[in-house]
Amino acid sequence: MGKQAEETPLVVVHFGQSARSRGGMRTVQDLFLRGGVPGIEQRLFPVYEGSALRTFLLFPFRLLKAAAMRKENVVAQLHTAEKGSFWRKWTISRILRARGIPYVVHLHGANFDDFFEASSPAAKRRIAEFFEQAACAVALSGSWKSWLEANVSRTANVAVVENPCERVVDPPPARSGKGPAKILYAGIVGERKGAFDLARAFAKGNLRDVARLEFCGNGEVDALRAKVSELGLATSVSVAGWTPHDEMLRKMEEADVFVLPSYAEGLPMVVLEAMGSALPVVSTRVGGIPEAVEDGKTGILVEPGDVECLAAAMRALAEDPELRARMGAAGLARVREKFSLEGFFAKFRRIWFEAAGREPGGAESA
Repeated sequence: MGKQAEETPLVVVHFGQSARSRGGMRTVQDLFLRGGVPGIEQRLFPVYEGSALRTFLLFPFRLLKAAAMRKENVVAQLHTAEKGSFWRKWTISRILRARGIPYVVHLHGANFDDFFEASSPAAKRRIAEFFEQAACAVALSGSWKSWLEANVSRTANVAVVENPCERVVDPPPARSGKGPAKILYAGIVGERKGAFDLARAFAKGNLRDVARLEFCGNGEVDALRAKVSELGLATSVSVAGWTPHDEMLRKMEEADVFVLPSYAEGLPMVVLEAMGSALPVVSTRVGGIPEAVEDGKTGILVEPGDVECLAAAMRALAEDPELRARMGAAGLARVREKFSLEGFFAKFRRIWFEAAGREPGGAESA
């Protein structure tokens, strides 16, 4: 490749979600678009419009635009989950392949394993080809990499790039340790995230005497409010609904414990943000969570659906301010060491340049 091409900034086009969308994939996508990566020009190509109807109506026009996009010095990044998200990106990948544009798969979907197992043999072959034909497939954790290699394809080029923690509070918030402990949940309200398990655990553990619980997130908000009322928790549990990101970060600074009892995850950004706010985390042994939260050191891990253990974990932290402070400090140190934004960008910079067949050049951090 000539010197002029080497000096030309590489263009990375993110095929992902529009500004109408919410959730972890959108959060990661926005990190890319906000962050300056040396030698990289990043652009957004939305293929999900925040609703199924709007996405369906606009997708044919997106395909035409993809077929006409420039191909020189371009790498595509396909932000992929399960079901419709996958098939939209699969369709885009066919166009990219035909035009000779390399693509990187960034797998976000917490239920991608269930989606794959439920697929027909023909669909499984297409899924495998999608990963095998990618310049690189990025998994959020070692456990997801192992699953992909064992179940989807042994020949795909799979790399692990953990989600980063963009915001690390320094110095840590001053928490008095007095009064009822403030427990915070943030995420989509529904069964997959364990929101209803959390309400039941709070009631079963009779935590009203030692803690207050707040739920933040969109989803089955009305159903959760009804469950809270049914359990007699109205005076100690609040359901805020969707909360802007800046306000969520402020709530983390004011909280004492963060809880996310999910049944399936990739590597949730909200857990890393809680650790970056020096909060001990109570969560479950699913997806990449055990690779972020060290059980007994930075938080407490339980099995999904184990309401009794969830209640016991919350009570242990609610009753022990020193334990909360110790685990919160350890979590803060862990995100600084393992989940830095700089390391995240450095890994992707190498992946993108390798996909384009170019030398990254310049200073990089691992």
